[in-house]
Amino acid sequence: MKLFLSVCVVALVAGIAVADDSKGPKVTEKVFFDITIDGKPTGRIEIGLFGKTVPKTVKIFREQALKPAGEGYKGSMFHFIRKGLMIKGGGYGTERPPLNVYDDDYDDENENTKLREYDAGWLFMDNDGKFFINTKEISLVGERPVFFGKILSGMNVVRQIENLPTYASGLPIKDVVIANSGSIPVPEAKADATD
Repeated sequence: MKLFLSVCVVALVAGIAVADDSKGPKVTEKVFFDITIDGKPTGRIEIGLFGKTVPKTVKIFREQALKPAGEGYKGSMFHFIRKGLMIKGGGYGTERPPLNVYDDDYDDENENTKLREYDAGWLFMDNDGKFFINTKEISLVGERPVFFGKILSGMNVVRQIENLPTYASGLPIKDVVIANSGSIPVPEAKADATD
């Protein structure tokens, strides 16, 4: 999947713009991340996934969230922070990041994305399984990444991560680790992520 290369932070009116005034994507599955900062429990992030809108991307993310420590997201780190824009997770320092479940490139699903502009708390992904959470309203310029999920609770934890001191490279000085991850049952896909 093509790497999200450039974003432009813009001033938006409250809320988000939705193509053709249609409702946004439905949450079909949920996963959670239990976060530690510098070895101390910090809180839980719960993420709603759009399995009917971008099924391949959601499958990659969910499978990584369910894998044992060291094989998927469990035990991985948030390894890049750009305050006022995004945080990036799913890496293992200098080691190879988790692989997607399709082993190689696959067709982008961004043509299915209904949203043109995004408030804070949306997730998008690299082809290698690493993911981003935007921390400010953004409008996309150039290549569009695949937005596949939204933070349902725990945005306060995302803000804590965003505000950590970093090295010049964007790597947080304190380790930010996904200590545990897994799935949360969803009775039915009826929640509108844009609500």
